[in-house]
Amino acid sequence: MKKIVSYITLIILFTLVPLNTFASDGINEEINSSNEKPVLLEKIISLLSEDIHNLSNKQQELNKAINESHAIQNVINAGASNLVTLFEEKYSDNKAIPIKIIQQVNWYPYLLPLITIFIVLATTYVSIRTIKIKSQESLSALENSNQTLVNINNKSILEEHNRSQKTIITNNRQEWINSLRSEITSFIAIVASTSPSQSPQDMSSDDMKSLWIHSYKIELLINPKENDHEELVELIREEISNLQTSNESTLISEIILLSQKILKREWDRVKSFENNS
Repeated sequence: MKKIVSYITLIILFTLVPLNTFASDGINEEINSSNEKPVLLEKIISLLSEDIHNLSNKQQELNKAINESHAIQNVINAGASNLVTLFEEKYSDNKAIPIKIIQQVNWYPYLLPLITIFIVLATTYVSIRTIKIKSQESLSALENSNQTLVNINNKSILEEHNRSQKTIITNNRQEWINSLRSEITSFIAIVASTSPSQSPQDMSSDDMKSLWIHSYKIELLINPKENDHEELVELIREEISNLQTSNESTLISEIILLSQKILKREWDRVKSFENNS
């Protein structure tokens, strides 16, 4: 507080000094300009007296302000002394000053382990779930792959079986055609070697036996549901009958033509079957 009062005093002094200097300069100018005029000197003296009076008033106001500041300082000092006295009276027994610090609880150390455990459990669950899904997908893909392989194998086996069956049927039918052709040829050869005028008694028993054997083989080889096959059997029987009755007419040409027709049709069937397979 004393420092504040000192600062105020310095400010007032620095304010009044320039005013006095200015007044003195004015007086000097007036004296120099009017040395011969006593009236002006009196006027200057009057102004100087007035300034001195003003300065005295300012000094009194400053003293009054200083006294007031001292009074305020005394009041502050008295209040501080009373406060210190009260404080000393209250805590004169050197008791510990109770200080209650309200601090927010830090839950982070408690929650961190729980959060870590939760993250580990969640990660484990997700990993197990993912592995299970992947395993199911892999198992399903493996089953589909196995089923596809089984289907392909079954299809290949079926195709191979059909191909084998067709090959067997084709070969058997070709053998049947060859056998039928051979029997018909043998039958015609025996008939052609026999003279039309030759009696059945003149034919050797082996020739007659061969005729019957070939005719029966032909009959067993043909298909009874085919009309031209039945017709061929009838022609062969009629030809044997002509030989037995010494009939000079022969049916060799008819037998050859009909045999060619049958063999040609059967051969076409074999080729068509091979192409379709």
